[in-house]
Amino acid sequence: MTEFAFASGSTLKIIAACVMVAFLVVAWLSWARSGKSRRTLITEALRLLVAALACITLLQPELRTTDQPTTKPTIAVLVDESGSMDTLDVAALDAEQNRTVTSRRAFVETVREDRFWNDLESDNNLVFEPFSAVPQDNAAESTAGTNLNSALKDTAERHSNLRAVVVLSDGDWNEGGDPIQGAAGLAAQGVPVFGVGVGAPNRLPDLDVISVSAPAFGVVGDKMQINFTIRNSMSTAVTTVVTLNAENQPPVTKSITLPALRETSGSLFWTPSREGDTTLALDVPVQEGELITENNRRLVQVSARKETIKVLVIDSYPRWEYRFIRNALYRDPGVEVNSILLNGEKGVVTGGAGYLDKFPSDLKDLSTYDVVFLGDVGVNPDQLTEEQATLLKQLVEQQASGLVLIPGRRGNQASLMDTPLASLIPVVLEDNRDQGVAAADASNLALTSGGRQNLLTMLVRDERTNPDVWKNLPGFFWHAPVIKAKAGADVLAVHSTTKNDHGRLPMLVTTTAGTGKVLYLGIDSAWRWRKGVEDLYHYRFWGQVARWMSYQRKMAEGESLRLFMNPANPEPGTTLTLNANAYDANGVPLTRGEVIVDVTAPNGAVRRIEMTPSAGGFGAFFSTLRLDEPGEHTFTASTPSTGESVTTTVHVQGGNREQPGQPARPDVLDQISRITGGSVAAPEELPALIRELGQLKPKPPVVRTTALQFTWWWLALFIVCASGFWIARKWDGKI
Repeated sequence: MTEFAFASGSTLKIIAACVMVAFLVVAWLSWARSGKSRRTLITEALRLLVAALACITLLQPELRTTDQPTTKPTIAVLVDESGSMDTLDVAALDAEQNRTVTSRRAFVETVREDRFWNDLESDNNLVFEPFSAVPQDNAAESTAGTNLNSALKDTAERHSNLRAVVVLSDGDWNEGGDPIQGAAGLAAQGVPVFGVGVGAPNRLPDLDVISVSAPAFGVVGDKMQINFTIRNSMSTAVTTVVTLNAENQPPVTKSITLPALRETSGSLFWTPSREGDTTLALDVPVQEGELITENNRRLVQVSARKETIKVLVIDSYPRWEYRFIRNALYRDPGVEVNSILLNGEKGVVTGGAGYLDKFPSDLKDLSTYDVVFLGDVGVNPDQLTEEQATLLKQLVEQQASGLVLIPGRRGNQASLMDTPLASLIPVVLEDNRDQGVAAADASNLALTSGGRQNLLTMLVRDERTNPDVWKNLPGFFWHAPVIKAKAGADVLAVHSTTKNDHGRLPMLVTTTAGTGKVLYLGIDSAWRWRKGVEDLYHYRFWGQVARWMSYQRKMAEGESLRLFMNPANPEPGTTLTLNANAYDANGVPLTRGEVIVDVTAPNGAVRRIEMTPSAGGFGAFFSTLRLDEPGEHTFTASTPSTGESVTTTVHVQGGNREQPGQPARPDVLDQISRITGGSVAAPEELPALIRELGQLKPKPPVVRTTALQFTWWWLALFIVCASGFWIARKWDGKI
């Protein structure tokens, strides 16, 4: 039905009527004075028409069309089918009226079949609409979440005559934005939302292995650090044993205490005995009272191979620290060592196996080294030049090499603070104290909490006794003038006794720089660790340093192409950063060529990526991609200009985004209901809710309004009448 009406009030209507009466009187008098001329009559009639159109426009004329619904109103029941609905935390009665615990999903299915819904179907169109169902595809399942906001919005758009919405859900959402947005849209349409909360608002008693991470690869015979996180949702602390199992190898165990209602992180150290891929299983024993046992185990894939690390050791004189570091690395079968001894009086000192007669002349030669040890050396005559310091910075940042800084008593490294290498030093040094701090009594290094969990500092297999080993190592009588660690650096060990306003002095510090790593050791007495135990701790420490520093760039390496990535052990949905270093046939860093990476997913799908040259050149390329599917992804990088290719694998580790055991969130359903004018009901209150739905008043008919003054044809009519009036006046001789 369509009707004509005015939107203005009665006062404006009276004024408009008075104006029209005045115009009518003026028109009558004008026509009478003209001797009742026909031309004047036409002119005055047009004047009255223009005035009438103007008054009607001021009164805001509207055409109102009322749309009466032709179908029954719809009540939409949104059913949550996400992964969290598999949680076993709904109390129910079985056929024999015994109290049992069932899953949220099974309970909702029972609710859907309830006969009380039949009472609504006579006057309403009742529809059940699932949302956020678990995908069948493995890749999609791992990243799938609960999008309650989208479910509410889609329902509002899908049904024109929507009477109410019922949400059967645990209220837990993790994608698509806050569902309050979708609820606001329904509230604007006058559609109430009624929530039926399913599940317990607190976690079930459970031990859950949340995550297990491992390096992308390890070296046969060398320890690998396997990190894990376990959540204890039980009301009391649990002391248990974490076990890491690998095929054909003895298990690795660790006793651990898990505080109540908290997440606890830790690590185990496992040594691969053979090359190739191995599946590790981290297990936590099932505790009495646990209802979910599937999450007490998590698998992680690791790969082991044999590697040779190339190391360059640079110092200014043959101090004890230099001699013993060089010997330790030289005797390591997995390390190839070259040395440069820059003596301020005698120039470059050569002689002996592995000695170089000069510093590598360019980045091409320098980039062959995985780790550079820089001792008591600075930018000074007969030592390093400014250009060589720049090459070292580029080696770390663009070539993913490691830089180990070990200052000495001559204080030569202080001159590096005025070079490009200054930004790589992870500590702040005291001015005017270049030669460090000497002491008459020995001091020790004390591991920090981060140091206790780091592979670098593991001198013995038992994590519990490792801090005591460090505490009992022979002490040092000199340390660098360190004030504090820079922001973002990781402090692994501190001075055992000396501290300042920033705390204990950081002595063993690591940080990342570009694609590489930097380690700073602020003492010159690690060689003393050999006392009483010979090479046991000293060799182990420096061997671990060399391997940890070079790990990144050893992921995939050929003669003229290197591929590495970060993070090395991604989870589903992670954005991976790819880095490559490429060289031409002559070993010169590639600047104009291209690097192509083919990524093969576990399902066999192949993606091709063209990497982008990094700023600064030197054969560095980068790209990013997102990995969603769990499992083994194969990366094959190639340079068409040289024909070189390298291949590596990355194991995307982690479970699905939706996990059983998450607590329900009834507060979310309560907010949605309050915004829309609905209510929240417990599952046992469902019959009362259905009766409330049946008593809802029907929605008023939809009224569509068209404001005539804003239509094109109304404006055109006004212009035509006004133009006709002006022409008539001229025709009547009034102009």
